[in-house]
Amino acid sequence: MSKFKFPRKIFIFVVSTIIIAGIIFLNYQKAPLSIRGFANGLFSPVQKFLYRASNQAAGYLSALFSASSLSQENQLLEKQNLELKSQISQLIEFSRENKILKEQLDLKLLIEDANNYVFSNVIGYSPDNLSHYFLIDKGSRDGVEKDSAVIISGNILVGKIIEVFSSTAKVLLISDSNSSIGALTQKNRISGAVRGEWGSEIFLEMIPQDENIEKGEQVITAGFGRNFPKGLIIGEISEIIANDVEAFKKAKIQLMNDLSKIESVFVISNP
Repeated sequence: MSKFKFPRKIFIFVVSTIIIAGIIFLNYQKAPLSIRGFANGLFSPVQKFLYRASNQAAGYLSALFSASSLSQENQLLEKQNLELKSQISQLIEFSRENKILKEQLDLKLLIEDANNYVFSNVIGYSPDNLSHYFLIDKGSRDGVEKDSAVIISGNILVGKIIEVFSSTAKVLLISDSNSSIGALTQKNRISGAVRGEWGSEIFLEMIPQDENIEKGEQVITAGFGRNFPKGLIIGEISEIIANDVEAFKKAKIQLMNDLSKIESVFVISNP
């Protein structure tokens, strides 16, 4: 049968407690001064040890509570920082939306016919380089019609509607090789057809060789089609390509905007 061993730490704690209690008892019971002095002198090392231990424990607990308090403060500051970032982001978006709405109002003043303008957000681009189109978040229920012109602020043409669904529509960009738009130069009034080539460049084609066309001249829509008003900006002539063999020459057009970075557009539709 194994002997029960009283734990040493518990034993020391119990003995220390009894000693301290004895000292306190002697002091309060008015024991003779000689006995109290002897007891205090005998057990003063124990008192000092316990006093230091209690101070260390208090310091440890204070540091622990301070660390906990700092951790809570840091969490609160992080939360407030996230909230501020969210508010700043919302303010930026509100500012952007207000700017777009102002531009929409300006567009109505720029074009002098009775067209309506449907504001739309771009919600997706073509996944490959073979075709250039994007999807918008407005459709037939919003008044969007097939073959309608699609523009951005500044009265700049970016494409036309080729498919319409209930709440979305597909926009073929003017840079697509299947795109063809009647156009003319603004200064010399030279007419032709604007077509895309390989989705990266656009050209004004079918220009008679004897027609005078200049670099830097602006190209605009000719106004063919019910929802294609005259005067929408397509771009500027950047290069003239001609030879003596062919009956027609063509001109390369520099686009006014990067079509791959458009976030919102206006669809022109009849009332």
